[in-house]
Amino acid sequence: MSEFDRLDATALAELVRTKKASARELVEHSIARIEKLNPTLNAVVTPMFESALARADAPVGDGPFAGVPRRPRSAPPAGMHSPCATINNSPGSAQGKQLNPGHQLTS
Repeated sequence: MSEFDRLDATALAELVRTKKASARELVEHSIARIEKLNPTLNAVVTPMFESALARADAPVGDGPFAGVPRRPRSAPPAGMHSPCATINNSPGSAQGKQLNPGHQLTS
């Protein structure tokens, strides 16, 4: 297990902000985890690894989760608020879209 696996998004953003890790390192780690676990979990249904790596190489913004990889969920039904909208609209690198069964409030 990597140090990155033990940290939440706030701690990962702090690593990027203080240059102890780069956005690209986080994205590469996240892609490796997706490739390892997704055959069993089938959670990422639309991989977007190339665009995630390209965004990771771009300058990092100043949002609270800037540089932190994200996996946006499929759009919720009309009228439903997505619990991850704030994170999904932050600067970061999306690796793919994931399934969102039931649109539950889980991480």
